[in-house]
Amino acid sequence: MDPTKKQKLDENGIISAVSKPNPITKLTPQDGRKLIKQFTIDQLLDILQDAVCCHLDVLFVVRFITNQDPFQRKLFIRGLGWDTTTQLNPH
Repeated sequence: MDPTKKQKLDENGIISAVSKPNPITKLTPQDGRKLIKQFTIDQLLDILQDAVCCHLDVLFVVRFITNQDPFQRKLFIRGLGWDTTTQLNPH
């Protein structure tokens, strides 16, 4: 039997061989970029959405970048509705 395989008992008591997962290796930024380029925008949004919810460091970076852009900020003005836009009404 292969020494990298473990035996696992399933629900029925049958032994099956299970391979150990490969250890995660540290990627260079360039390798990470090559890997990420393969994804669609929707796939990246799904991944980033989960990462923002689970990892505080990712949330911090996203908030930092968002706060850099003044158009991403919302300003509350009493008496002005949230659905107000910058378009002028020509009446």
